[in-house]
Amino acid sequence: MFVTKRKVRLSETDVTGFIYFTNLFKFATEALEEFLETKGTNLSKMIQNSDYLLPIVSAKSTYLAPISLSDEITLTLTVVRMGTSSIEIHTDISKGASPIGKVEIIHVATSKVTMKKMLISQELKSYFL
Repeated sequence: MFVTKRKVRLSETDVTGFIYFTNLFKFATEALEEFLETKGTNLSKMIQNSDYLLPIVSAKSTYLAPISLSDEITLTLTVVRMGTSSIEIHTDISKGASPIGKVEIIHVATSKVTMKKMLISQELKSYFL
């Protein structure tokens, strides 16, 4: 589990003053980037220095309560499943003790050469365990 905090910015809201719907995914991917940095890598290094990519093959977001401009939110990232070629990550979003959203994303390890799914390497597993 990895936890980070951030504040909702004006550019992330719409005319109603609440976050634009796609920004839940933005928050989740930012949490993933921060998580990987704590593991000594980042997405840029992974893409440039490996034989695999990690495209998203499934993504779901659920809103539980409004998220507004200047809200201080907590993002809790959990790797819930690692298969032989896929990684499922959930990011819970809360304001204080109140859950306000959830994002579920599945990535599949994909060969850069064949663009077909491949087995997750030990190196890649080490970043997510």
